[in-house]
Amino acid sequence: MELRERTTGRWPTILTSLGVAPQYLRNKHMPCPGCGGRDRFRFDDKGGRGTFYCGGGGNPVAGDGFTLLKHLYGWDFKTAADAVRQVLGIEADKRRHLRENVIPTTVPEVSKTLPYAKRLWAAANNNDDHVAEHPYCLQKGIDRAYGAARCVVSGSIVGHNSDCIAVPMRSLEGNFKGAEVIGIPVWDAKVKKHVTPKQTFGSKGVLVLGNSLDLTIPVYIVEGWADGVSLWRQLGDVVVMVVFGDRKRQDHYAHGLNKHNPARDYILVRDA
Repeated sequence: MELRERTTGRWPTILTSLGVAPQYLRNKHMPCPGCGGRDRFRFDDKGGRGTFYCGGGGNPVAGDGFTLLKHLYGWDFKTAADAVRQVLGIEADKRRHLRENVIPTTVPEVSKTLPYAKRLWAAANNNDDHVAEHPYCLQKGIDRAYGAARCVVSGSIVGHNSDCIAVPMRSLEGNFKGAEVIGIPVWDAKVKKHVTPKQTFGSKGVLVLGNSLDLTIPVYIVEGWADGVSLWRQLGDVVVMVVFGDRKRQDHYAHGLNKHNPARDYILVRDA
């Protein structure tokens, strides 16, 4: 029996097993668990096929449960299919008959904190003035949202119910992977400077500032959101890609982008 037939009528269980919060699996308009927004997403599960619609902020996406997994996690079809097989207890090679109520101990890598990151982003306020009034933005001279938002966060590093900036991290295809949250800077007497708590929920990704559709302008690759904002404001008509993580991740993205489009200029900007 084909995998699509075996999943019919079981998508709510499959999706929740793969980290999708149950509140998103209703046939009503709401924020998208993958890309945020306010009321762009609905899960209608027509014919038990896990169907959905996401307005995507002007770039609509729709399809069945496999397409939804691709939209949420940036997976290709094979990765999504393998994840579904593991949830349903189907061996990929032997394709045994479906075993009921078998959920594996491992699935393709999905951060345990991704659902929390999605909830944070769905509830965050991206009003320019509200974001600019955050103490971190005031300290850095950031005058509007620049792709980020502001929300209340609880975490082991930023503390309980902390007022934070949330910066979304996405795949190159635009799928939501996680959020880096930035707390209020505090004075550290030991190092004699302000220290800003930062914490990641979900997985590392990128944030792109500028017109990425214009292939004639250069792409600057930087490490942090504030650095990316500063560089973009300074240089003007460029694309700035903020790569969250270490220098190896910067190098990885720069190499991959240059290989895909060698005619375009990619400039690595390192932290001092």
